[in-house]
Amino acid sequence: MVTPGQTATYTLTLSPTSGSKLPAITLSAAGLPAGATAKFSPSTIAAGSGAMNVTLSITAPSIQSAVLEPTWHLGGKLPVAAFCLLLLPLGRRVRRRSKTLMRLSLVAFLIAGVASVAGLTGCASDFRSITPQTYTVTVTSAAASESQTAIVQLAVE
Repeated sequence: MVTPGQTATYTLTLSPTSGSKLPAITLSAAGLPAGATAKFSPSTIAAGSGAMNVTLSITAPSIQSAVLEPTWHLGGKLPVAAFCLLLLPLGRRVRRRSKTLMRLSLVAFLIAGVASVAGLTGCASDFRSITPQTYTVTVTSAAASESQTAIVQLAVE
């Protein structure tokens, strides 16, 4: 199992049928996750080679961090709103009749605060809570007259 951005390595053994030599072989991989890359070492096998090991390295795609765009803009209204909030405590001194207005503005301010906190409750989620996925990668060795396939499993967290 690999995490995004890491490389999984597989060793494949290529061997000729009894008593013969390998033909020229080209290797390929299919079924990779989007953004993943596969690299064979060596990438091709020369004709006349005996049995040999080939290393397949699959690099899993890295997770791109999401950039969250604000859905609303305060523009130049933020300084005005902050100034009005600073003046709220001074409103008590104006008149006794304005107590009702003061209480209503306090209730509105509390409701806005609770709504803000409620809106932020899901913002601390962990991006690593994504369930692991397993991919079936088909490795093909192609020669002039025939081809053979092998299956490897790639698990990405």
